[in-house]
Amino acid sequence: MRFVFGYAGIPAEIYDAVYAERNSICGDNGSFVSEPLCTRDWYFRYTESHSNFLLRNFARFIKQDNHNYLEDTGFVLVYIKHETESTAVFARRFFPSTFCIGIDWELDRTSGMTVRRSKNVLIQALRLASDEAKKAIPPLKKEITERDNRTPLLLPIKNFHSKQLAAEISALQEVLFDAEDKPQAVILTVRELERCHPMQTPDRGHRRFFIDDRKVQFRPPGTNRHAFARAEGGHPETCLLSGRRRLGAPFDHAFHYDCQKGTGNIRELFYGCHEGRSMREGNPHLNIAPNDNVR
Repeated sequence: MRFVFGYAGIPAEIYDAVYAERNSICGDNGSFVSEPLCTRDWYFRYTESHSNFLLRNFARFIKQDNHNYLEDTGFVLVYIKHETESTAVFARRFFPSTFCIGIDWELDRTSGMTVRRSKNVLIQALRLASDEAKKAIPPLKKEITERDNRTPLLLPIKNFHSKQLAAEISALQEVLFDAEDKPQAVILTVRELERCHPMQTPDRGHRRFFIDDRKVQFRPPGTNRHAFARAEGGHPETCLLSGRRRLGAPFDHAFHYDCQKGTGNIRELFYGCHEGRSMREGNPHLNIAPNDNVR
């Protein structure tokens, strides 16, 4: 596989030195995307513009991929854990599209020597995180491409009502980073979600489906696929990324669920991919993509 790596939170005063090591950090099969994080009064805090830069550059790769050359490319964000609140808000913008790894590191400004030493520690930490991400994404890709009609990992985060789905998928990032057996870590998360939301067996001739806490049926499409593909008509970059990647792993962008409830037309409150909840009605079902796009 190839990988697009975003590196966030690198202080401006050491950025050039880190950038000079970009090839050793992300390797021959990785693309390096980053910008320096500028500070005031030596206080590191993430800004919206910093996340916008990375989202815009991630989306640019996909927008320029007119022939699906990125079908075997993972997307990763490695970010330094700075001030707690801004770091949480920053990382949340990349979920669930991007495989996110937070690293603990601080710049020691005591002297020129300590700055250089802590810079070297950061480079090593970025390299380690990148190497682990390269091992984590392939088993994720295998799960959500070879088992896309059966895996719970592609269920839409906002519209599939569940107490477990978002938490389990989010936690899978850290679990995968730490796990020695990464394929087994994916399997265990899938099994836990299947325990909470087992696939239902319908009448003969129909595919099995998931059902959420409000009894909405999420029926996988089989081979009949026609979901959200490109960010047009006012969609932000997060919609495009979430319509192509789940925790950094690529999946079929035409994949969607046929959603219905009971035997008549469905009429329920649903989120849009970037919109608040509104009443939606299908005849008899609605199409909902993994990025929560509804039509």
